[in-house]
Amino acid sequence: MPTVSQKPDNVLTLQKIGGKTDYEYVFDAKYKLNPSLPGTDYYENIDHTPGPQTDDINTMHRYRDAIVYRNDASPYERTMFGAYVLFPYQNEEEYKNHRFYKSIEQVNIGGLPFLPTATKLVTKMLDELISDSPDSAFERAILPRGIENKLAKVDWSKRDVLIGTLRNREQLTACLEHKFYHIPVSRIDEDHLPIHYVAIYQTKALFGSEAKIEYYGEVKSTRIVKRDDISEIPKDSDELYYRFDIKNWKKLDRPIVPKERGFINEFTNMFLLRHSSQVPELLLQSEEEYRFYTELKRRTDASVINEEDPASGFEVNGSRIAFENGQILVISNGEIIEQCSISEFAKTPNMVFRRLFSVI
Repeated sequence: MPTVSQKPDNVLTLQKIGGKTDYEYVFDAKYKLNPSLPGTDYYENIDHTPGPQTDDINTMHRYRDAIVYRNDASPYERTMFGAYVLFPYQNEEEYKNHRFYKSIEQVNIGGLPFLPTATKLVTKMLDELISDSPDSAFERAILPRGIENKLAKVDWSKRDVLIGTLRNREQLTACLEHKFYHIPVSRIDEDHLPIHYVAIYQTKALFGSEAKIEYYGEVKSTRIVKRDDISEIPKDSDELYYRFDIKNWKKLDRPIVPKERGFINEFTNMFLLRHSSQVPELLLQSEEEYRFYTELKRRTDASVINEEDPASGFEVNGSRIAFENGQILVISNGEIIEQCSISEFAKTPNMVFRRLFSVI
């Protein structure tokens, strides 16, 4: 420290390979327990259950302030620096409600029980710090290089890419040659307009082993016309159609392959169109779903999006994972067997994912 010669017992330093910032966490053993007896200042002002001494917590503040000062960092950045008293106490479950345990969540300073038979909270803390420090966390560890910045800019409420199917193989040739795509007006709700891009889905039913989404294009103009006015593909019908004139058809860097299920038309966004490998991925609805599914793909041999109803979540080993009402639910045989909040997943995704995945 700059003014007083003090040295903590243990300092955990984390550094991402190639990174410039060290993240430091003090674990200082103190062999004192405040029993929090009724009538004492500790009982009245700190907590009704035993915990670390207040003076020891104040020492942790000084340690952490010194580290923050030395690193020229924000003193309130929870995941970068922290200091914790290790104190002798057996009842870890009871201590979870203690003020000096909850303070770790708020300012990354507090106390942790630590005895040969009481190591769960310290283990949990170490696991969280190592897995989810900002420069070595799940968020950047599993996503391909360059995707993070793009992902941060995605507006998930905007689904302006029409994924359209074809009636026959000849339609693909006509659409590509004449730079247009058409679909009955009855198949598109007005809520989905305007459509800015069209991607052509070559389904298994028509294209067999050549099934894929490969061609997409930006919409130059949109018109409502009668079907018999589409002279490039003649048909005697006065049914109303949307005609999307395309600036230029382009090819994706990597075609998106189908799975078992097909559809007549769906909607996605450009981020998913450019970063999906299988058709069901185009139907993901949020950043959290995208991150969760990316990790599921990494940990399992096959894609696990529910083919029959993508909105219902993911299927893994007979269990269903659903995103509902701000919660991530693991459901087996119709019962919820584990859950967490989406906000908790966004904050410490790797730790939460492992917890959910452990029951599957």
